[in-house]
Amino acid sequence: MTAAGAGSEPMSQAQTLRVEKWAHSKSAISRPSEIERRVLLESPRARAETAAEKLSGNAWAIALPILLFVSPVMGLAALLSSPDVTGWWNGLGLTTALIACGACFAVSVVTLGIVLSGWFHSGRKRDGASVATSLLVAVCAAISLWLIVAVAPTSPDLAGWSIPVWVAAVGGAAVAIVLLVASTRTADPKPEGRAAASLPVDVDELSEHEVQELLALRGRVVDIFAAKGEIPARVLELIPGVPLGRLHTLDDVYLKEKYPHLS
Repeated sequence: MTAAGAGSEPMSQAQTLRVEKWAHSKSAISRPSEIERRVLLESPRARAETAAEKLSGNAWAIALPILLFVSPVMGLAALLSSPDVTGWWNGLGLTTALIACGACFAVSVVTLGIVLSGWFHSGRKRDGASVATSLLVAVCAAISLWLIVAVAPTSPDLAGWSIPVWVAAVGGAAVAIVLLVASTRTADPKPEGRAAASLPVDVDELSEHEVQELLALRGRVVDIFAAKGEIPARVLELIPGVPLGRLHTLDDVYLKEKYPHLS
């Protein structure tokens, strides 16, 4: 941390109002790491975030479970829509249906790998939603395989599109078993358990005045979410003792308290 006031610029009222307006919005997410990221972005020292960082922060956390849920369902739906497979209604031709099915389950396989990697790096915390969606991938892939093998035998030039379906069927079941068997379950997750987040500001370069200014802004934003009832009481108790730049360490506690059925 630099000397007080060295090279520091005070935040403008527009900057503080911007983040407070975000906190009041319906689209704002009350996860501790997201609160701190948005607060630090208002610092005059903040660097512009890349598109990848924006995606990996807020949007990716939302998109990943949706992608894992939607991709196997769409893969199975592609086959069921084909009259060559089910004879139910006019839909995709057999070739198109098989290619679409294989592509969707290829996405599922990649997403399963990301989920497994994230689970390992987060300290192997059990996540009920990930277990459920992994099983969904396995079930949808198994039904799709039955349709491909028993109902719609493919020509050799299309056989390759069934490979992602096979991998998804085995991989989905395997990931679900790993998440169930190898996950750790701690009664009170330690805040230090989560890996350090990528921050838009080097906190060590901030002056004491800047740190206090940002902590005060962080406190006001937290108060807004607290008034909306979006932050669990346990997290509210812990936040005041967390230094600037370390609020992401409460994410595990936040998730456990806010979504206990997924623990």
